[in-house]
Amino acid sequence: MIIPKNLYKRLLITSEDCSIDKMKQPISPSVLLTGFERWSGKRKKLYFRSNNEITSKVSNFNLRENIFANILSSPMRLDKVSRVKLPKELLIQLNITKHHTISTKKPLKLSAAVQNVGEGKSSYVLNNYKELSKLFKSAASWLPIPSSSSSNNYFNISDVHIDQNLLTEYKELLLKTVSDGLLGCVNTSNGSDNLQNLGLKEHVERAQASKLSRPEKNEFETGIKTLAKQENQTSQCQTEILITYEEGNKDAIYLKKQTDETKNGMLTVFNLGSTGTPELKKIATNLRLDKAPIVLNRMYNKDLIKNIFKMLSFFLN
Repeated sequence: MIIPKNLYKRLLITSEDCSIDKMKQPISPSVLLTGFERWSGKRKKLYFRSNNEITSKVSNFNLRENIFANILSSPMRLDKVSRVKLPKELLIQLNITKHHTISTKKPLKLSAAVQNVGEGKSSYVLNNYKELSKLFKSAASWLPIPSSSSSNNYFNISDVHIDQNLLTEYKELLLKTVSDGLLGCVNTSNGSDNLQNLGLKEHVERAQASKLSRPEKNEFETGIKTLAKQENQTSQCQTEILITYEEGNKDAIYLKKQTDETKNGMLTVFNLGSTGTPELKKIATNLRLDKAPIVLNRMYNKDLIKNIFKMLSFFLN
């Protein structure tokens, strides 16, 4: 018996009783989920099964107050020289600024910043004078990539002037910043006239002598307790950094045992004589570092310490 063609079609296509089960394909997770850290550019997260594991297995190293930990945890930026991502505090920030001189027709110039700025388009290169001097012929590749998303950041690369004294100007600015900062610490006896640098005793005396209203006095007393807690933490972990000039010592940064028997732990020493740079020797002579070292506090001299760290890296051979 021959089945009509239209009936055959109805049996295969429109019949509710006759259906073909399709093979179900397994759902594969997206690589954006399985390899999130590869695509996002972010660090891997540490996961714990409970809060108890965090408190019991992870010690509190007080890294928020550690300058070196803050340097290493600064946002990652691409080094234009090595093409490797590094913490931006270990690099030199290059910016495009207006050219105020009339020696060239180019309206913009490439400049290096001692203190990183957040505005405008920036690029980053390794913080070492010797290596940058060797590669200065390719300085055009250090320019930030022009951004067309905003008229404020847009520029033509041909309009940017690259001064041959770019590294020299940055070096002089860095040396002046460090020299002025150290000289200021010496002249003001580590900032004893600054309110935030006063000890706990002075704060208490001011609180007792002041005629404050009750709410204001409560706030002041709360600040006293906070300061006492900070000083207690300071006594537990060493916050002093010694600035010395030891010409025969090649160690730029090293640890030194406390000479005071009442204190425990180690001191961090920044040796300006490790690089053998004449400019640093001149600074040391003006500050008389051969007679006595300068003591800096990580809490109150944070920016100055970072600049000295950057300067030692810049002159490292």
